[in-house]
Amino acid sequence: MELELRLWKYGEDDHYIESFLTVRSEAHREEKKDSDWFHWKFEKSPYGKSIMAMAFDGEVVAGCVALGMGRFTYKGKEYKCALSYDTFVNKAYQGHGLFKKLIKLAEEEAKHQQVEMLYNFPNTQSITGFRHMGWTYRAGESIYKIRPVNWCKILLNAKSLRRSFVANESNLEQLKTVVIKGGDFPGTSESNCVKMEWYSDYLKWRFFTYPNAEYYILSDEDLFGIARVGRRGNLKEAQVLLVQSRVSESVTKSDYKKFIIGLKKAVSPDFIGVSVSKSSELYPFLCGYVKVPNRSNFTYKILGEGVSPDCDFALNSIDYHTY
Repeated sequence: MELELRLWKYGEDDHYIESFLTVRSEAHREEKKDSDWFHWKFEKSPYGKSIMAMAFDGEVVAGCVALGMGRFTYKGKEYKCALSYDTFVNKAYQGHGLFKKLIKLAEEEAKHQQVEMLYNFPNTQSITGFRHMGWTYRAGESIYKIRPVNWCKILLNAKSLRRSFVANESNLEQLKTVVIKGGDFPGTSESNCVKMEWYSDYLKWRFFTYPNAEYYILSDEDLFGIARVGRRGNLKEAQVLLVQSRVSESVTKSDYKKFIIGLKKAVSPDFIGVSVSKSSELYPFLCGYVKVPNRSNFTYKILGEGVSPDCDFALNSIDYHTY
């Protein structure tokens, strides 16, 4: 099987977009996206264009490993990172080691672009493939906790807690009325944990252009916070994605409480959910929350020399949130 393996050429390869979207839709078993979505996701991120390792068979896309660019801080320094953005192999070309070839090509380009670290949240079936490529799997890194709000409804619909989360339809028109204040956040650059950095321009791009869910957003002079709203069976859930201060390097318990009060008033959820690692600055605020089984997995690969391979990660729900 002779395939052309190379990096995506932005602009020049636009004629492959239709095939890309079709094959991707079939591989992920989800609704087919459009070309505007493609350009938004892979080309227009404020952090830079995605690295896209591609396999072509004539005019047909045979497979893709895409890495979306990001930033993180560690011990007072900022580095480039990349999230495993989209991975699929056309069903007709599976079983020939194509994934390994594509991820190797993507990693080589990431090193060329001085990316320090790669990370991903694969499903259980994909973990083995990443581990075979030298990625580290952190079992139990993600902790999911919930806070009941409507106890009566939860007790009557307890089985719903076992259902998968389904996000509500996008509330883009409502989000257009929200103003994210200018300027970046102070951040926590001195932390000894790896912490992803979500700057204002990224947040505007991510949540106000092609939102794929209903979101609640609090944005004022002191605080920015965002939660995703959806359902588990008969229960309404609000997932806290991010809370960060505009005036200090770390969010406080009172900041978090302020966000939760606004969230409960605006959304009226039956319960609130939060995905974090134990090193997250939000973790100490989750007293009274109940730990529940979590299906999220975390893998990473250090490419540079600035970060220790056994470092800790301060992960929040936004880091696990898919595009």
